[in-house]
This record gives sequence, structure tokens and C-alpha cells, in this order.
Amino acid sequence: MRMTNVSLWLAALILVGCARSPGSRQLPQENDPSIAFPPFFADSAVAVGAGQKPYELDGTLLRALSIAVHDFLPSDNENRPCWMRPEAYRYRIIRQDDIIFVRIMEDPDFCGPQYISVDTGAKYAISTNGRILRRVIGTEPEAPWGPSVPDAGKPRSPAEQADGGVPTVSPDGGLSSADGGAPHLQ
Repeated sequence: MRMTNVSLWLAALILVGCARSPGSRQLPQENDPSIAFPPFFADSAVAVGAGQKPYELDGTLLRALSIAVHDFLPSDNENRPCWMRPEAYRYRIIRQDDIIFVRIMEDPDFCGPQYISVDTGAKYAISTNGRILRRVIGTEPEAPWGPSVPDAGKPRSPAEQADGGVPTVSPDGGLSSADGGAPHLQ
């Protein structure tokens, strides 16, 4: 009996210690639907490296681009196929306040006609502190499914929220239940 109590206390102590170890951390919020991607092609982009002019890129932008590339193409294997290399893509970057937006698109000329790509790229919203706030890969929808405002903006009552918004029907319903709900023929 005493051994069982000691075993139970020891098991409880271990479980409490494992529940929140010092190494565990809160994962950042990703795919925050409140963040809208800007139109990446509304303005023409400056092609970095196209001319013989120097360009300056700050470390925050470089880190955001690096985070997006490593998330999209996580493999560091040098023997990966052409279409899995960072050079096989084009990148557009837009900075808005504390968010850096990165669009990754396939560069069809890089790998040549021997590779048929089905990749549609990705979009990232990355905070200036390096956290991925939102990611849309390929053809994933940017907006959440369903209406963004329920019932055209009319707030739902607590009763509607409890049953998922199914409207209530009055008991008489306009049809007699004695005849199974069939309309009366006159």
C-alpha cells in the first residue's frame, strides 16, 4: 500500500514537471485571416541586380525573405531537382509598417522546358521580428470560406448562436400535421 502511494506521488510529480518544461514555448499565431495581402502587381517592381547600380537591402527585409524561402523550400539538400531550388523562383517584397509581404513565384525560364511545373508559389506576411503571421501556399484561398459577416451584417441572437443559426419554424407552419403536411386540395 505504501509503495503504491509513493508510486502515485512520483508519477504525479513527473507529469506536473513535464506539463510545462522550461524548453517549451508558445508557437506563434500563423495564418491570421485578418491580415490581407497587398496587390503585388499593382505597381511595377524594381529588378534588383538588373542594372549596374548598387542596391541596398536592410537586414530585416533580408531576414523576412530568408524565412519565406526556407519555409517554402525547406530542404538544404544540394542534389535537389531544379524546381526545388531558390534560384528557380522570383520574389516580390512589399513592406507595410511592421509587416513584410513576400510573394514567391516560379521563374519558368530558369529550369527550361524539360521541367513541367505545377507549382503556383506562395505568399507570406512576416513581422519585422521574424514571425510568420500568415502564409498562403499554392491555390489555398486567401479569404476564409463562407460569408465574412453573418446574415449580411445582422448580429445573431444568443438562440441562433446556440443552434448554429437555424431559423425557428412556428408549430402551425401553415400546414396541418394530421395529414402529414400535404396541402389541402379544394
